[in-house]
Amino acid sequence: MARLEEHQIQEIINLYSDGMQIKGIREWMGFSSSEWNEGMEKFPNLRTAIQDARLARSDERVQGMYDVAKDENMDVSRAKLIIDTIKWEASKLIPQIYGDRLAIEVKTIDIRDGLKAAEQNVLEGIIERKLLERLEETDEADDTLGV
Repeated sequence: MARLEEHQIQEIINLYSDGMQIKGIREWMGFSSSEWNEGMEKFPNLRTAIQDARLARSDERVQGMYDVAKDENMDVSRAKLIIDTIKWEASKLIPQIYGDRLAIEVKTIDIRDGLKAAEQNVLEGIIERKLLERLEETDEADDTLGV
């Protein structure tokens, strides 16, 4: 039973960065799926390093699309296939950068307290206005009576 050791981490990162797939690396190094998973749990920095390498590799491949597009010697349909494959792969490996879907975050706020305060202000304004009207009516009545 093979065990993933710390000194193998950089080799794995290098192989992955050079384009080898995880399954190929695992098999080439002689790890079963369960041994590989145990190693990933044992070395959480390996998972992070693979994710960083994945990002870098996808960026390189996306930049490589421009070289494919500029290659005048390549058949147009072949170039399109290569570019579409790179775009698809990048959208699946790093959807937050190359994905087709927008992530929209909706935040809700509770405005009930604000509405209650506004309603209270309106009611106080109405009451104040009615009191002023009554005072004015009283003043007018006093003036008419000569009080």
